[in-house]
Amino acid sequence: MRATEEINIVGKDWLTEIEAAHYCGVSRRQFCAKRAGYGLVPHRFMGKKLYAKDELCAAIRASEDWYQEPDRTIATAVPPMSDPKLQAIWERLGNVRLRPYVPRKLRVVEP
Repeated sequence: MRATEEINIVGKDWLTEIEAAHYCGVSRRQFCAKRAGYGLVPHRFMGKKLYAKDELCAAIRASEDWYQEPDRTIATAVPPMSDPKLQAIWERLGNVRLRPYVPRKLRVVEP
């Protein structure tokens, strides 16, 4: 199946391998390589590998949560300074642009 073709899985309870990979949001190659680790076993029906949509959903729900890093801004990334004068300057500057952006003129070179 080409990347430009649309996959329609609306109303289906059983999905082919390509549709199951699409439903899980991964490529077919990755789906085939890692399906056994999630306990996904295809059912053979009329020469096709079929996956139950509810089994795919259960495997996704049983997988580990994505770790989200805390929001890191410049203020939290830099440890507090021991010198109070430097700390005051750092807080005053914050995320302020030091000078306004002025676009430069393009030089036209004539032949």
